[in-house]
Amino acid sequence: MLVVAADVSLVRDCPTILSLKSLLMSLSSVSLANHIASLRRNIITHYIDFIVMQAVHLTEETTNDPSGIVQQSFRISSTPTQDENISGRLANLTTVLDFLSKHLLPALPSTETAFFKRSLCKPLTTALLEHFLIPHLPSSLQALPTFIDLAHLAASIEDRYIIGMLGQDTRDREVKNWVDNVATHFERKRRVELLEAA
Repeated sequence: MLVVAADVSLVRDCPTILSLKSLLMSLSSVSLANHIASLRRNIITHYIDFIVMQAVHLTEETTNDPSGIVQQSFRISSTPTQDENISGRLANLTTVLDFLSKHLLPALPSTETAFFKRSLCKPLTTALLEHFLIPHLPSSLQALPTFIDLAHLAASIEDRYIIGMLGQDTRDREVKNWVDNVATHFERKRRVELLEAA
């Protein structure tokens, strides 16, 4: 579960409340770099790759603890894959990215923000392509229209988040380029399966 206490942190055994931004700025450059690297790995593993690779139910909650601190949290639980609408995986991904944009990115020290954002671009592109679109590329003509809608949704996520939020170069649109050539990918996969069947 990813928990962010609405950009604030309660000091243990003390009534003092500090902002997340001030906590991060108080760290030495080495400690900050280590914490951010660890945070990046955890986000990629547990909140990007994990969500696009399997069926999960994602719940975002806002609670107030006894001290009055507002706490934002995610709860992730596995759900059955049968009859799953896999577009829900992309919806969950956008929820996570919106959460990070609202609660984490503004709290990062300005010296780290640009690098942290850029460091998420490639893993997010990889998740959309290699962990989501390519494994779900159909080989039957009947399933292709639904998949094309899904592919365009993934391309819109690239445009809104990878380029818009994280700042990747607008000329580097790997997901859109793949989606634009989905007919070629479909025909190639279909030929391979027909050859294997023969």
